[in-house]
Amino acid sequence: MSMLDNFKVIEITKTTEPACVIIEDNKLRFTKPVAIELGYPAYVRILLDDAGQRIAIQVAKGNESNVVKFSAEKESQKTSIVYQNAVMVDLIRGVMPSWEKGIKYRAKGVLSKEDKAIVFDLKAAEIYQRFHKKDKE
Repeated sequence: MSMLDNFKVIEITKTTEPACVIIEDNKLRFTKPVAIELGYPAYVRILLDDAGQRIAIQVAKGNESNVVKFSAEKESQKTSIVYQNAVMVDLIRGVMPSWEKGIKYRAKGVLSKEDKAIVFDLKAAEIYQRFHKKDKE
């Protein structure tokens, strides 16, 4: 019997910011930590829970229906991933009647390892405003 029998390895994900989705009027932007936490998948499915006011992004193989290209390889994926699809964004924004047009919203995600997915609670989304270094001074 080893002294380490009851221990488990602590998994460390090297991200400096949370996995987030930024929802604009006509596009979705998944921050780079989303790709990191999901392991840089080439394809994903975007799922919507109307009643729960949540969206999820789930790793896909690429041969299933309704998949979209997502991330490049780890070495090549340098920025966030953007989907400019007004129909998809309208569906997502449609479950949030209190959201104002022209306002960007950011929702933090929670990783579900068993589902290979990240779930974003739109009810907890905050107004997003990007600040540049000049703006902070």
